[in-house]
Amino acid sequence: MILSVDRLDYTKGIPERLKAFRKFLIKNPEYADKVVFVQIAVPSRTQIPDYKHLKDQVEMLVLEINEEFEHLPDAPIYYIYRSFPFEKLCAFYSEADIALITPYFDGMNLISKEYIVTKKENGVLILSELAGAASELGEALIVNPRNPDQIALAIKEAIKCP
Repeated sequence: MILSVDRLDYTKGIPERLKAFRKFLIKNPEYADKVVFVQIAVPSRTQIPDYKHLKDQVEMLVLEINEEFEHLPDAPIYYIYRSFPFEKLCAFYSEADIALITPYFDGMNLISKEYIVTKKENGVLILSELAGAASELGEALIVNPRNPDQIALAIKEAIKCP
């Protein structure tokens, strides 16, 4: 399970992350029925038209990708548009094998740190080089959030990690 948790915001790069996941599935069909991507998008600025457009864009991408891979036993992407209390987010973190956190711009990005702290078993963090936490979390797989090929490659590398 690959997990991403973000506010639905333009700075988080959610559409590009979805496109990178699609690229990963296309380049690595042997993993298509073994990997699920859970994107939790917390509603943000819901009354602003640009954010409504972003929500529509993300939902359309999820639909397109799931339809493209409808031959799989399960949908490759689960999109959840809502907020969760911290305790429930911790349950997602502890179950996820990989956290995919690829904002274009972010301060510290506490999601990456929350993921690491809640892991009882092994897990892999794929983190944007533009997140503030990237300088502190050197063991993470650091990626350029605008490079879908690099993100797709990092997903494959993360899956292969012991």
